[in-house]
Amino acid sequence: MRPVLAALTLTLIATTAGAQAPAPAAAPPPCTAAEYAQMDFWVGRWDVFNGKDHTGRSLIEKTVDGCGVRETFTGDDDYRGTSLSWYDLTDRRWRQTYLNNQGSSSRFEGALSGTDMVMVAHKQTVKGYPFQARMTLAPRSDGTVAQQEEISIDGGKTWKIGYAFVYRRAN
Repeated sequence: MRPVLAALTLTLIATTAGAQAPAPAAAPPPCTAAEYAQMDFWVGRWDVFNGKDHTGRSLIEKTVDGCGVRETFTGDDDYRGTSLSWYDLTDRRWRQTYLNNQGSSSRFEGALSGTDMVMVAHKQTVKGYPFQARMTLAPRSDGTVAQQEEISIDGGKTWKIGYAFVYRRAN
């Protein structure tokens, strides 16, 4: 009986050794979660207006295989600026770094609020006074996007509009 049992055991081991477990499901490609599309309303070529005045052009494009959103702004004057925005999975927040040709930069962080992207930067003046800048990107039903920056010098208790732009799709 023992030789038969040993033979059956060896046969079972040999049979199962060649068998493979089912392959695990493939992980979804990076940056395909719904959060990465939250700023897609801003993607495109835009004419940018300050009130009725044309102030520049902006190219907003997905970058790094959809993991980021890059803005390239060219003002009607000599002003130039660029930003890189991305969704940070570690804390589930959006981040944006902005740099312009005037030597100024900002680091924003925030989240989608309804349909609007709202981000805040903690900054200081050249004299060292702290302030906050709150930027809101708001898609409108007519296909435009409103971008507004508000400034607070009292820790966010009150806000004053710094600028208000409207992005209209370029022809």
